[in-house]
Amino acid sequence: MTGLRSQNPNLKVLVAVGGWNEGSTSYSAMASNPTCRKTFTESAIKFMQTYGFDGIVLDWKYPAQRGGAATDKICENIGKGGWTVVWDGEQQVPYAYKGNQWVGYDNARSITLKTEYAKYYGLGGIMVWSVVTDDFNGYCGEKDVLLKTIRNNLGLVTLSVNVTIISSDLFSKLWPMVEPIPPASDAGDNSGTTDGNNSGTTSGENSSTTGGYNGTTTSEDNSGSNGETTDVICTASGYARDPQTCTIFYLCIAYQDNYIEYPFNCPTGLYFDLSSNVCDMEENQLEKYGPIEYTLNVKYEYPFGSSKIRTLTDTDVPDFSDYRRGSVKSPNKKGSDSVDDRRAFTYFMVGTSIATGSYAAKALVLQYVKYMAASKEVLALAKIEIKLSEIPEGKSVTLKWRGKPLFVRHRTQEEIDVVRSVDITTLRDPQRDEDRTQKPEWLIVIGVCTHLGCVPMAGLGDFGGYYCPCHGSHFDASGRARKGPAPANLEVPPYSFPSDNTLLVG
Repeated sequence: MTGLRSQNPNLKVLVAVGGWNEGSTSYSAMASNPTCRKTFTESAIKFMQTYGFDGIVLDWKYPAQRGGAATDKICENIGKGGWTVVWDGEQQVPYAYKGNQWVGYDNARSITLKTEYAKYYGLGGIMVWSVVTDDFNGYCGEKDVLLKTIRNNLGLVTLSVNVTIISSDLFSKLWPMVEPIPPASDAGDNSGTTDGNNSGTTSGENSSTTGGYNGTTTSEDNSGSNGETTDVICTASGYARDPQTCTIFYLCIAYQDNYIEYPFNCPTGLYFDLSSNVCDMEENQLEKYGPIEYTLNVKYEYPFGSSKIRTLTDTDVPDFSDYRRGSVKSPNKKGSDSVDDRRAFTYFMVGTSIATGSYAAKALVLQYVKYMAASKEVLALAKIEIKLSEIPEGKSVTLKWRGKPLFVRHRTQEEIDVVRSVDITTLRDPQRDEDRTQKPEWLIVIGVCTHLGCVPMAGLGDFGGYYCPCHGSHFDASGRARKGPAPANLEVPPYSFPSDNTLLVG
């Protein structure tokens, strides 16, 4: 069902659950429980996404009854009195209530609005649910008022026919546009007028039909209006070929004592074959009928309204010859004769497109990588090399690395012994000094307080390490938080010692 979008991209396909036979008990139970509602919603969404539906229709016969009363029953109850009838201006339908009872229904006014809606937007038709619930007893006035309103507003013309449709792909598409129009019952008593090409207006005593019907009628007396004998084409319901031109055939529909003839032309290169009732290929018919040139014209009119009847007559079919390959233009050649050449060209175009697309994608990726890559200035600051011989024992220097202050401290043996004697279980961010240093005498940390990002001062504080004057955080000589609001130790950056006298950070 969802595959129909390939023919109409604007098609919306919904899935429905519930309905008359399903009842409402299970849906009432589901709606009363939050967990069940959640499960139903999630499963419904998953089902729609899995099978490509655009939405879901929950046909819940709320609150506990299945369906409702038919229109005749509603009208009968209203007629007994005690009911108040109201017209809903927003929904454009009537409803009635009595005490704690409420019912909505349709009447001639609401049905008129719905059929006018269908006509205004050019819809293909309307659906009625259901015809057996009309006011067939006339309790609200006229009997069968809803169906009669639909029929009168749409101006439908009906004719009971029994015709076998041919299997040709062309007519399986064109046939739904044809609605046969009955001819005048008696040409001699016809009080209306008909122009010479049958495209004008025929008026009878009780009806009028205007449309593009250009069919003719034949009867067994085989005589025209001037008394001359005419060829009888249709002698039975079904299809008949023109006796003079094999590219023309007729759809014959029995009506009263005559037959309605609808003329058709086969598409270019095809001829009507009586043995199969289809327009066949030229090479299969050429020996029988010889080459003949012809034109297929098709048109249809808007289906609604008493003055607009859909017909299949004379509308130009677009010519796509300018867009077709030369090897397949001739109707006398089979497409299989040139399939190798066409396939090679297709492969060439596909291969060229893939190569061009790959090159464009590569250029786009390289451009993006180049744009996002770090500049030379950034790369130059990514690492910093420090000569350790320039930092005396017991001193701490501050350097700039990647836009942040970097503390490099040359610790004394006393400082090392003090920080390594601390019980780490007493620390807010437990960490051993051995895990924070690669060489005991050298401490390398980022000089940013872990509280609010201030820069601590070296050699100050209660623990001889660093002190942040902003909010009073104290760090020891291993850069560990010991006092104040700082929640964590100072960060240790990645570093290495390429040599005994060189420190490489980054």
